[in-house]
Amino acid sequence: MRTLKALYPAYAERVVLVAVGSQVWESDASASRFAEGGGYPWPTVLADPQVVRDYAITAQSSAVGIDAQGVVVLRDGYGTSGEEAWRALLERLATGS
Repeated sequence: MRTLKALYPAYAERVVLVAVGSQVWESDASASRFAEGGGYPWPTVLADPQVVRDYAITAQSSAVGIDAQGVVVLRDGYGTSGEEAWRALLERLATGS
């Protein structure tokens, strides 16, 4: 998330980013505290367990990029995407291409 945190400000006007927690033992408040403590500039919410199933999230640290049409354009696990992959995703989402 450090890479995304560094890249996101350049796209913040054009891309909506929301971190979604899937840990059932967390609360909205604890998710928000985590985001604030890490200095993450996007909102953090908890997902309903059905959302986790709908998007086939199978690992705690997963990323799913969804475009404006609701199409999944990225599936990623913890630490597998580098700066260029995140930049390409943000650019794709920002331009709609």
